[in-house]
Amino acid sequence: MQQVFKNALFHKEPTVLRRRLLPLCCGHVMTLMAADNPYAVPQTEKPNLIHLAFAVGICSRTHEDGEAWMRSENLLPEVKKWGKSCRKLNFPQEAKAFETYLRDFTIFPLRATKSPSSECHHPWPLIIAVSIMPMVGESRAWNMPLPKAISLWSAYQETQGDDSLVTDWEINNLARMKAEKKAKDKQNEK
Repeated sequence: MQQVFKNALFHKEPTVLRRRLLPLCCGHVMTLMAADNPYAVPQTEKPNLIHLAFAVGICSRTHEDGEAWMRSENLLPEVKKWGKSCRKLNFPQEAKAFETYLRDFTIFPLRATKSPSSECHHPWPLIIAVSIMPMVGESRAWNMPLPKAISLWSAYQETQGDDSLVTDWEINNLARMKAEKKAKDKQNEK
């Protein structure tokens, strides 16, 4: 079974900067992208403690609470104060825990091919949330753990005729073929 489907069932969110993160959801990612946070939008700027504190502040709240927090007049001073209170923590270790959280829960199912016509022009969290809203409602779509949302979205795509999902058999077969080729190449070197 692909990791994204396992993540939909089995996940444990870390504590970063002394705050327990909620399951990563489309609303979290969309908010971080909208704020140009370097953890969600690759930039030349290297993430710092303030970026991490903001990202943790968003991902430790529901989507609605995160939106309200972003509109708060005290947002920047609060993030800076909280970030400073965490200065004694090991920043690289805290950042790595957050990056692992993002990496592990933004895994998509493997697909056989990707044609240019299938590329989305909207942010991917929006596409997933809008696709599953009719099934689960707006609030649940935004707050659902991302691996579960991706799994529902992927299954829905298949019911609509998308047959590009790579099967477990194909994954195992590709791995076997790569191992055989590697063994053959090693043997030819001798």
